[in-house]
Amino acid sequence: MRRQFIFFYFFICAAAFPTGEIAAAEPYVITIGVVPGQLRYDVIEFEVIAGSQMKVTFDNNGLMPHNLLFTQPGKAMEVVNKAMAMGADGYTEGYVPECGSILASVGLMEAGQKQTIEFVAPVEAGVYQFVCTFPGHGNIMQGLMKVVVAGSELKNPLRRKVAKVKKQDGPPNDGSGLNPHPIGSREHPLVMRTFMPNPIRVRSVFPNHYRGKPTPTYSPNTGHDAEGYIDTDIGFPAAVGISFGKELSVCWDTTECRFMYAWKDGFLNMESYWGEGTGDQRKSFDYVPRLDGHLVFLSEGPSPLGLTPGVFGQAQYKGFQLRKDGVPEFLYSVGSVLVAESIEPGDKVGEIRWHFSIKHAPAGVMLGFDESMKARIQTSDGKWNGKVLTINNGAEKDFTLLLTAAETVVPRAALLPEVGNVIGEVRRAGGGGAALLLQKQSLDRGMKVYIDSDELLGAVPAEMRGSDWVQTSQADRKVKEAVFYEIDLKSEAGIFLLVDGKVKERPQGLSEQFKDSGLRVPVSGKKFYRVWSALLAAGSYRFEAHTDGEDQLQIVLAARKK
Repeated sequence: MRRQFIFFYFFICAAAFPTGEIAAAEPYVITIGVVPGQLRYDVIEFEVIAGSQMKVTFDNNGLMPHNLLFTQPGKAMEVVNKAMAMGADGYTEGYVPECGSILASVGLMEAGQKQTIEFVAPVEAGVYQFVCTFPGHGNIMQGLMKVVVAGSELKNPLRRKVAKVKKQDGPPNDGSGLNPHPIGSREHPLVMRTFMPNPIRVRSVFPNHYRGKPTPTYSPNTGHDAEGYIDTDIGFPAAVGISFGKELSVCWDTTECRFMYAWKDGFLNMESYWGEGTGDQRKSFDYVPRLDGHLVFLSEGPSPLGLTPGVFGQAQYKGFQLRKDGVPEFLYSVGSVLVAESIEPGDKVGEIRWHFSIKHAPAGVMLGFDESMKARIQTSDGKWNGKVLTINNGAEKDFTLLLTAAETVVPRAALLPEVGNVIGEVRRAGGGGAALLLQKQSLDRGMKVYIDSDELLGAVPAEMRGSDWVQTSQADRKVKEAVFYEIDLKSEAGIFLLVDGKVKERPQGLSEQFKDSGLRVPVSGKKFYRVWSALLAAGSYRFEAHTDGEDQLQIVLAARKK
């Protein structure tokens, strides 16, 4: 079932709102927003008279999805846990579970969206909570609605147009919208839960991502998920990015429950998601931001905790909590072992502080690393036996690893920064579709993928913009025999071939000269393409395209000068 992108739910509990009570003549009005880049509402608490008519606007002026649920006293975490238990249905239902403890709610909303709901405040005085139940947010993203008996004097009253509430300071905002290059600092870390790019090419790092269903692809043109998927090869959805400024940024994944990678000299380039300028809406089909800066650490192989006695099965993410200094501490269990984990800059330049607090591991903690990883770790805790570090320091193992940051190079094909105008002629041979169409120096977001369909490219990597662009035929996808595309290059140029993302290995008939560039191009309403590239001399070239009978063929050509 396709989901509508935003769901708004309004539950009124009859026990909380007896019909015999008379609400205020005019509604009390309040707007609740968020602190951009942080898991906090900008309203900590407010007071209201019992039985008042409420008009609450939830303004998601933040950087990631949030919702807003009002709950019975002391029931916030019960609702959070029920939302987590919704599993794959959670996103579809806005993470609003069926629960009698919910008083009123606004479903999941993306950045820049807002919605107003009206309801009657409970007639019973007490401290009621409001909470965001998006996974990973509920432990800390909460506030209080204090309901006082009729006739009481409000110490922190609501006004009819603007609520007088306690606010929390957030990062400066020039009022023009979202900065597509957000960044935090050591004093004020920026925490974002979003799709994170995946520079890791070792499949063993992601054993659990591949057990689930592919991730739906959101189409801003329709406002809901379109057919297709996003594979974890382009990015993984269940991740948290943390920016400590240009000194260090890290990525932690909530499916594998592990530290994935770290980089410096920047954070995330959100242009593919938010647009090139400031704004407040999703601008393209592309969920996945790009990394700004240079990688200094990449995970390899199975989880280091996998050797610890009591560790078995898939890790279960429990959320994260912010320490007083703003650093998130990730909480999860794996088998019978409970873990709290944090990553932050060390005291020395180029040092990463990787801290663990582990319970229910009476036989000790055993961490396994490969030789290259071991050489980068310093610790005063435990003993090494080959590539295994054993920690035995009490009932609760509390220890820190100091990881040396080092420039990490991800093998990629050469990036070719100059514009195109290098393809002289294009030809097509074989059964099926229409003739090829050459667009000179035109490749960019919004270009048609096929001559004979309305599918459009989403965000196009900067490395490819302005290339000569060859549109192929949708009908070629149904042809059983091979189709040949021939092009003439007027000069030495880089060739980009876009191939259906489900084809993970080197496409049939493609020479080893072509490498997976690591670039990905999303397409409206469908899927994404992997980009294979090579540097070719001037001359004529033939490319052979195949289909596997499941409509997986797509090869389109783009070329730029060296």
